Amino acid sequence: MIDFMDSKIAISGELGSGKTVLSNKLASVLDMEIISVGKIQRQLAEKYGMNALEFNKYMETHPELDEECDRMVAMYGKEDRALILDSRMAWHFVPDSFKVHLLANSYIAAKRIFNDHIRKNEAYSHIEEARIKLVERKKSETLRFKQQYGVDIDNFDNYDLVIDTSCSLPEIVFDKVMECFALWKRKERFDHLLFSPPSLLPVQTIRGYTSTENASETYPILVMKGVPNAYFVYDGQRQTDVSLLAPAEFISCEMYR
Repeated sequence: MIDFMDSKIAISGELGSGKTVLSNKLASVLDMEIISVGKIQRQLAEKYGMNALEFNKYMETHPELDEECDRMVAMYGKEDRALILDSRMAWHFVPDSFKVHLLANSYIAAKRIFNDHIRKNEAYSHIEEARIKLVERKKSETLRFKQQYGVDIDNFDNYDLVIDTSCSLPEIVFDKVMECFALWKRKERFDHLLFSPPSLLPVQTIRGYTSTENASETYPILVMKGVPNAYFVYDGQRQTDVSLLAPAEFISCEMYR
């Protein structure tokens, strides 16, 4: 039996990737408290009379707001108790945590947020507006963290597990995170970068397969990043096609460098 109660889990990721849903499920099953910086920031945005994008822009020139939140995360990270830290930068300030980073296709993320009526200060008139604003917010955050801390939040090497939630139910994502968390606790190997096969875009014509007998078993798939939150198969289209037909929930990948 693995004792999870002496560990901290840092959850970060793309806007609309399901960080809150995952955090809540982990907290329920593992009986851990959640520290959510995103919730704190949304409350501050409402206090200042701003929407989420406006507040992110405001924080670019008011680093003391970020620093206050991050000092709090670092403080929680030093406490002798298990916690789930829902924070963009917890991986950086709590280095001994199990660091999980979630990805999501920008269109799918926009649809999720557009249909989320809980976020009162993130209302949009249509999904495309939500997608454009999410891309802008992501650029703002990436720039802010590079300027303040000299880190690149898009570098997957920062995290123990990077998982694409675009085409998977929250329960499936939770099960995979728990599986990898257990392996991490035992210091055993697990796949670091997992994509949903349907979310990977081809760079060559897709050919139909009726069986897997001619498919290479070489993994992981090499992927490259294109437009915001879009990833292309650089090498391994055959394996990706077979995974689509199987179907496989996730496929092990590496970033092309």
